[in-house]
Amino acid sequence: MSSILEAGLWPRIGLDHAPRVNERFGRDPRRRAQFAGLSLLYDTLVIPTNDFGLVPVLLEWLGLRSFRAALERNEITFLRRRDCLAYVGAGHGVSSFVVQPGGGRKFDWWQMAMFGNRADAIELQIRHCTWPIPDAEKSSLTKAILVSSLDFEIENDVFTKHVSEAAYGDIIGDEELRDLISRYCGGNHVDLLRLPGIRDDQVRISAEDGPSDAAGLVLAVAELNLEIAMSIRLNGCDISTFNQAGRLLRHKLARSRFPEVAIDGFSRMLELHRLPDIPAAVAAGRVAVSDIWTARNTPAARKFRKWLAAAELFDSKDLAALYVDAIGREPLISRLPVKTVRWLLTLGAEYVATSYLDASIGGVAGMALSATDGLFVDAWLRGYSPRLFIDELKQLRFEPRLVK
Repeated sequence: MSSILEAGLWPRIGLDHAPRVNERFGRDPRRRAQFAGLSLLYDTLVIPTNDFGLVPVLLEWLGLRSFRAALERNEITFLRRRDCLAYVGAGHGVSSFVVQPGGGRKFDWWQMAMFGNRADAIELQIRHCTWPIPDAEKSSLTKAILVSSLDFEIENDVFTKHVSEAAYGDIIGDEELRDLISRYCGGNHVDLLRLPGIRDDQVRISAEDGPSDAAGLVLAVAELNLEIAMSIRLNGCDISTFNQAGRLLRHKLARSRFPEVAIDGFSRMLELHRLPDIPAAVAAGRVAVSDIWTARNTPAARKFRKWLAAAELFDSKDLAALYVDAIGREPLISRLPVKTVRWLLTLGAEYVATSYLDASIGGVAGMALSATDGLFVDAWLRGYSPRLFIDELKQLRFEPRLVK
């Protein structure tokens, strides 16, 4: 079964009032559209979460019966992180944090959902859900979500090496990112641990619409490294990410002293052209998410996803035709605009070794493992080759805003 880690469906809450953030997120037509579009492309949508706040949103989008069926068929799963990624002032830089109750102050229910254990977080969301769940269904729904979720825990030393320090290395090792950071900082000296605009007592989380200053850019790159770690935890599912991510991964390999000829061949682009723009129709309210979710379970839609999971470059015309068949609504299709959907196919080390070096995987790995740059390089050399879905909602901008 094909699966994708969909970080675009992960509300960035931090220390904000979570119910308000989740409600705003659920009303955003772009999020609804993104969910609908990906549901036709993948068998399983893996949704990262801190508080399971997307559960009431999914109930509203799909209805109780379809949501329960999606959990039971492994079409929707959750990957829960109890800590939050942030850029922290006073020289801490990229960090993770967990808030504990103390000093006589008790947590509100939504804070318990953010920082408590997974089972309690799910139960709290069901208990406080404003979507009308029959009382007789609440207990079984809570259990179904629990079965369809995993905890993602990352030890402090692993986090430091493979998320925060990896993000700094990605920026330092990338000329375009170095230039962008410099422009964000007004051309002044750049200290990645003490970026301008972040006070010593301040904590910054990612903006929903991408970075607008130096700290936001560092967080965006750190999130890519965190998503890689999550994908590896999930046995290498695809990652929905920004359009420059492939270049950053290539530079990771370059810093590991992987042979340049192999680096040049480590990825290829898969593009499906002139597909009916279902996400646009959903965002505009012309098609309901529940209708798309029903369409994804037809035999044609399942056949399309099976082909896509094994897609190579030469398959693109056939895949586009299968996508249209999967939708199965010709009167609607004829009225929709079209779009191009893109993936970066990350070729495995064995393929690169055979195609470009005429060497065995063991020989290639031996040249690079002594200088492994991080989690991605180490996992890639052992067979991890994610496909990167280029998602319009998560573009990493390369022109700074609000900077003279």
